[in-house]
Amino acid sequence: DIEKTGKIRADAFHNVIGCLPGLTADDIAALLGACSALDGELVRYKDFMSWVFGRQDQHLGDPGALDDLEFVFRCCDTEETGQLDQHELRFALNAFGLFPDLADIDQLMECRDKISLQEFKELLAEMQRSAPDAIRQPRAIPYARRGTRLKQLQALNDIFVASGWIQKRCDEFNREQREAIESGDVHELGPNLYALDRFVIRPATTPGSHRDPSALDEDLRERAKLPHATHHCSYAELVNPCGVGVDYFVSHWWGHPFADTMAALEGWADFKCVAHEEMTYWLCFLALNQHRAGEEVGPSPERGPFNAALVRAKGAVMVLDWNVRPFTRIWCLYEVERLTSLGKEFELICSLGPVGSLLEGGEDVQKTGTVQRIEKALESVSAFGADASSEADRQAIWHRIADPIWRKRSASGVIFQDSTFKRFDAKIRGLLATPLLRVGLS
Repeated sequence: DIEKTGKIRADAFHNVIGCLPGLTADDIAALLGACSALDGELVRYKDFMSWVFGRQDQHLGDPGALDDLEFVFRCCDTEETGQLDQHELRFALNAFGLFPDLADIDQLMECRDKISLQEFKELLAEMQRSAPDAIRQPRAIPYARRGTRLKQLQALNDIFVASGWIQKRCDEFNREQREAIESGDVHELGPNLYALDRFVIRPATTPGSHRDPSALDEDLRERAKLPHATHHCSYAELVNPCGVGVDYFVSHWWGHPFADTMAALEGWADFKCVAHEEMTYWLCFLALNQHRAGEEVGPSPERGPFNAALVRAKGAVMVLDWNVRPFTRIWCLYEVERLTSLGKEFELICSLGPVGSLLEGGEDVQKTGTVQRIEKALESVSAFGADASSEADRQAIWHRIADPIWRKRSASGVIFQDSTFKRFDAKIRGLLATPLLRVGLS
């Protein structure tokens, strides 16, 4: 960088990049494409450093990445064993447009617990030749690659939430459903993830919905840069059709106002000194195909999309609202336990900033009040008392987090009660209290 501009010419960069060990021609092409995308023929230093230190395996949205069989295999090998179990194999086949049910996969496994990369290559080749049309669908991006960039989240917030558009839709819905809301049959909607899912995510990811003016205005689509869906998919797949890697997994409550969630995520990126166009998050309401969410979540939490994302993410953050609702959600508690068992970075964040830094720089009434509410909520953390949208999910998670003596029994043979989760509750309280402990020690 002779002129010290923070940029160098792409041709000069190409001559130098070969010095890095282990890079293939495809890697170099992906790197050049990513680093020069914003500045034509110039390569920016910060893009180069971002790629070299931590982003090689993300393929930078390379369209060819999902055609790379070994790359897809690695994405789906969540335990990094070099083999795929039944559920990992299902995800890997989905990435190539093959959707057999679990009974078919059992038959394909031929009594094996896991299959190797070579066995997967042979199986995939055979299925691509002979699989019936009934199990062929558009390809699904592996869950570990269903990240959404912070800039894309900001566009979602600016156009649909900050503009007041989503609030108007909520007001219309609440007026129309007033009697059902008052009777308790329907929940009142506000500008949160439930409303975004209903009025934006599902319409945007439904093929042909752009022809229905009542679904989602075309002007809004264009401003949000939303492609027209060709098939039912997740929002992350719609906006990043080649997939992107994940920096941070986000544990959150769907009822939290989205504007506050965004403030927390923006604050975390700033705290970590990561540019907003570079930070990538995994949020379940965007990463899961909401048209078949139950099917995607699967029968067990440790074999589903949440686990795949947690394993591949650098770390995770839990977004807290004023009432600290994630502490009362069974999925959120499970995610905390799982990511810490993986040795991942974990932080509590809120719209005011990372919880561990709220009391730095002197007394602040609002921040102090937030910390006190979190401390109070810690006292009542209980797996048995935690809520879940699905009773089946709650039962499945309960069985996996119960004290060891209960896990040895089948789920149907356990009568769950508060004492079933003594060890888990103590561990979770300790993990959630860690940021507050750091505040106290400082």
